[in-house]
Amino acid sequence: MPPATAPTPAAGQAPAGAQSATLTRAVFGLLVIATFAAFFVTQRLKHSPTLVQAATAIPYIYPATGHRRAVISFKIRRADEVTVTVVGPNGEDIDTLASGARMPAYQQRAFGWRGLTSAGRRAPLGLYTVRVRLRGAGRSVLLSRANGDLVTIRVAAGPPGAPQ
Repeated sequence: MPPATAPTPAAGQAPAGAQSATLTRAVFGLLVIATFAAFFVTQRLKHSPTLVQAATAIPYIYPATGHRRAVISFKIRRADEVTVTVVGPNGEDIDTLASGARMPAYQQRAFGWRGLTSAGRRAPLGLYTVRVRLRGAGRSVLLSRANGDLVTIRVAAGPPGAPQ
């Protein structure tokens, strides 16, 4: 009986190992191209202006001392309808400051919060953030300053160091 031999590829076909190597190179090449594309898209996004800009706040509410209102202001890059919400420490909505408010592009607008929940009760002492929903852009962002720090509002019994 003659020894078994490996099947030979038909004329014009590459051996199975060569096909596998070609497929591997093609997949690797596609991954390299996708990586470069993702890099350039990311760089473009980093250098594009943010949707919500120039955020500022008078960030303290001290009910016991009479300072009962925080003021948040910002402008947006494109005219849109905004909903501005105060968000609690656990991510829950505390109060809506504006719903569907029309804002023009690049005009600073201020919103006040008296430290109350949407039910009209005093919000618990703590640290709160502000979420801005842009209806037309289909985006929602937590308000942050130019340096990236979140805009926060502190509801406290009194200023630091004051007798409680």
